[in-house]
Amino acid sequence: MRLLVLTCLLAVCLAQKPHPCSSPPLMSGALSVSTQNEKLWAYGQYLYDLLGERVRISELGTFQNKTFTYDVLMLFRQATMYEINEHDRTCKKKALKDDFQPWAIPKDASLLGQVILGSSSAPGEGLLVNTWMGDLPQKAGKYISTVTELDAFLSAQRTTLISLDG
Repeated sequence: MRLLVLTCLLAVCLAQKPHPCSSPPLMSGALSVSTQNEKLWAYGQYLYDLLGERVRISELGTFQNKTFTYDVLMLFRQATMYEINEHDRTCKKKALKDDFQPWAIPKDASLLGQVILGSSSAPGEGLLVNTWMGDLPQKAGKYISTVTELDAFLSAQRTTLISLDG
């Protein structure tokens, strides 16, 4: 009987192990970036389309006390990107040489840890997140990404790229 209970407990624990995940096929959101020395601050919005392999990023920010805007539409299937300047009412078409990278935690990623952000004193009060690490394609470096456990990307994402060049 004890062996049966132990086996069931082990099966439940193994079934709850975090697994690499992917974002929804269509997604929109916002992001912010700042540096400790306050030389850079930016706020942006993004539209992500896995099915059409398209991404649009619009940013507003300051760098060394100068305001900037950046609006780009990347069409990976057409290998084309458009830089949009609403202030000047211009649009520059450029070649897009990068491949589309789905927003996902790759299958070969390593789980670094799992934590609850906020309170865990009542159900639904905290946010369970997983932190993953792995190698970027073509040995370009490593990444660390923190995503929500439940939906992989909808609630929290932080990605850090680590250069191999030092």
